[in-house]
Amino acid sequence: MARLLRLEIPGAYYYVMSRGNEERPVFKNDADYRRFLELIGEAAGRWQAVVHAYALLKNYFHLIFEARGGFLSLPMRHIVGNYTQYFNRSHKRAGHLFQGRFKASLIEKNPYLANLTRHIHQSPIKVKLAEPPEDYPWSSYRAFLGLDKIPSWLNPDETLKEFGLSDKERRRAYQAFMEAKDNAAANFFKIINGKILETPKLSKAYAKAGLQTAGLGAQKTADLLCETLNAGRKTLFENRWGHDELRQIAMLLLRDKCALPLGEIAAMFKISPPAASQGIKRLRKRARFDKNMEQRIAGLGQKFLEALTAVPERAGGGRQSSKKDRWLSEGID
Repeated sequence: MARLLRLEIPGAYYYVMSRGNEERPVFKNDADYRRFLELIGEAAGRWQAVVHAYALLKNYFHLIFEARGGFLSLPMRHIVGNYTQYFNRSHKRAGHLFQGRFKASLIEKNPYLANLTRHIHQSPIKVKLAEPPEDYPWSSYRAFLGLDKIPSWLNPDETLKEFGLSDKERRRAYQAFMEAKDNAAANFFKIINGKILETPKLSKAYAKAGLQTAGLGAQKTADLLCETLNAGRKTLFENRWGHDELRQIAMLLLRDKCALPLGEIAAMFKISPPAASQGIKRLRKRARFDKNMEQRIAGLGQKFLEALTAVPERAGGGRQSSKKDRWLSEGID
């Protein structure tokens, strides 16, 4: 059976969690925790995302993820996939590290954000890793209290602003909220597993947004890619020689912004999957040392992303691509 598509909405908030395969440890030392946080930072920067709270436990992680750029699966795949490769190399193992796909629940920040952050920050206590929770170094709680530096991808202010006017007042009030012994804190975790935490009003707004950002299919996406790069289809998809840089940029945008598998990218550009992979890798490596190229890719990526999310408005609605619309079967004639 095909897996259900995730509803990915620009600006939406998600509660995300994933456990180790067979509930085995996914973090074994400080270097593991640090690498995972580095990958969160990479994903947040590449896909315009923000994390509002997180906790990395021995055999699972959970966090609150805001998809400002409209993507959830791509950044999470970057985090989980790259971390699995790192972990397997570091600990001389092979195979799956996590149990299947990560779980994600769409949430409304009010009234759920504060309770979710509390649920996440209290988890080290519940699994007997630390008490008080500020003694645990691998959650965002210490940053909330001003005890650790706040990374660029973490946003405690969205939660803390509800707890007072000054930073000192907010931190003191949030700490009291964390320590409160009430039924809401004790029972909240029971309602967050696989459910959409939203009000009926927001549900309608999210449903509308979800339709507006549904998959567009190969034909329309190819048109938008040509428009973004100011190139014709023959230049991008047929001429295998003389336009390597432009084709590499196009492949990178399809990989990063559309989550397109390498095999399908290769078929579009009439090359082999290893050739597509190498082309993307070469461009990424070049961008690390060439600031002009890095800025060019970032600008084109933003332009392409805006074009993708604006299509339904320009088209005036109409039928969106279904789950069965596949690039290879549809083609880009």
